[in-house]
Parts: sequence; structure tokens; C-alpha cells
Amino acid sequence: MTTGQKIYECRKKLGMTQEELAERLGVTRQSVSKWESDGAFPETEKILELCKLFGLSADELLFGEAQMEKSGSAEEPEHCSRGWGVIKRGDLHFEYVSKKRLWGMPLVHVNFGLGLYRAKGIIAVGNIVTGLISFGTISVGLLAFGALALGLLVFGAFAMGGISFGGVARA
Repeated sequence: MTTGQKIYECRKKLGMTQEELAERLGVTRQSVSKWESDGAFPETEKILELCKLFGLSADELLFGEAQMEKSGSAEEPEHCSRGWGVIKRGDLHFEYVSKKRLWGMPLVHVNFGLGLYRAKGIIAVGNIVTGLISFGTISVGLLAFGALALGLLVFGAFAMGGISFGGVARA
């Protein structure tokens, strides 16, 4: 179960509308809608407020860990580690973040799957990416490769940057 699905279920259990939840958190109804559809992720401050409101720990809201411990199930969790990355079953999602960091950013961040997944790192690969070297559907970086690419040296179907190569390119 994704974080968005958990927000939706908890909101429904409290009998709240998206507008009521949005008003309580000081955000727009559209923000709540995006969270619930996994189109966006709440800011840390809002996650903490959601946890207090729903009576959940951050682990329960984000990963479902406390719920798994309570159930005592020996099944593999939906969100599980697979050696060098994280794979979520059900929604076809893969993420890897290197432990090594430069300038506060991971050296490598890979984050892709069905949906909108963002990757930010020195080398970034995913659906929506930002990095010095970036590969993705929407890619922004010094060296960017993607369907929609923006940067200094870019390669893409729609490319914009200092030196651009692509179907539609603009320098």
C-alpha cells in the first residue's frame, strides 16, 4: 500500500473530505488529491501533522512497518530491501540511493516505476530527474538525456540547453 493510499484510507475512516483535511493542514484540496493519487508527496511538516491526526507513527504512514509487526505475519512486506535497492511489489517501483554523498546529494539516485518518481543526485536515473548527469523521462542537469531534457549538454526528443540534440532542440 502506498503512502497516498494510506492517507486516503485514514481520511475516510475519520469521515473527512479532502477539503476538510486540506483546511486542517493549511494546504489546498488539490494538494491532498495529489498526495492520495501518489502524484506528489507531502512535505515533512505535513507528514508529521498527518501522523498526529491519524494516530500513526511515521513508519506506519510511510512504510507500514508497525502494522506488519502487529500482525506477526511472516510474509514478505510490500516495501522490502533487495540487496542493493528497494523494490515495492504491486506498483512496479524500484529505488536505489547510494550512501556516498557529494555536496549533500547522493552520488547515485535511481528511482523509477509506474507513476511519478523523482530522483535527485550527482548521477540521477528515473522518471523525473535532477542531477549533474541525468537520465530520465523529464531530465534536468549539466548533462541531460531524456524525452524532455534541459541542461548545458542535452540529448532528447525535446531538448533545451547550451548544446542541444533532439527532435525539437533549442540552444
